[in-house]
Amino acid sequence: MGEHTQINPPRGHTWGTPGTAVSSGDYGDSVYKEGLTAFFDNMPKSTMVKRDQSRNAMILLRNVTGGTLSGGDAVSFATGYPNMRAGSKVYLPPTASAFNDIDAIVDEWYGSGAVPNGHLFWAIIKGQVLAYTSYLAGAENLIPVGTRLVAGTASGSTATYAGKLGAADLTGATQLLANMMRKRIQALSAKTTANTNASILVEVDLGTAS
Repeated sequence: MGEHTQINPPRGHTWGTPGTAVSSGDYGDSVYKEGLTAFFDNMPKSTMVKRDQSRNAMILLRNVTGGTLSGGDAVSFATGYPNMRAGSKVYLPPTASAFNDIDAIVDEWYGSGAVPNGHLFWAIIKGQVLAYTSYLAGAENLIPVGTRLVAGTASGSTATYAGKLGAADLTGATQLLANMMRKRIQALSAKTTANTNASILVEVDLGTAS
């Protein structure tokens, strides 16, 4: 597995005791790992076969959402900790008055609920990743290949279906478009209204890594 195991924590693993939340008083020297970047092969864990020869830019974030995170969850940075901590799953698309930015997507190598609160984990900021579609069987899930994607709608950041993706609604004022264009997530596979909360391969360009 090469590079996927040589970096600490290895890809698909977290910093912290598996299944156990870490309190802020126990972060210790791990705070110096927050915001580290690394490049990994564009390769799903299920097959260990590269999708192509590109590499995914990842950032090591701390989960401070108050709950667990899963592979494919779309998250925003915690206030005061950009590029260091994930403060919330994103649950609303951008509007003319609010950015509602997606800052990173949890690496697909993590399983459901595999990132407890307080743990460090890898999230993708540039490259390809399997994320999940909105649970709404409507316009948000009409996703032809090439569709620009934003956060899907949920009732709140802790809702079961928060952190999902939906098709961007391009109807509206130029300010809405400007807010949406700040970050780019594009569908590489298609979905329909029947494919709610379904895995979807996307290309993301949410920041830079060095």
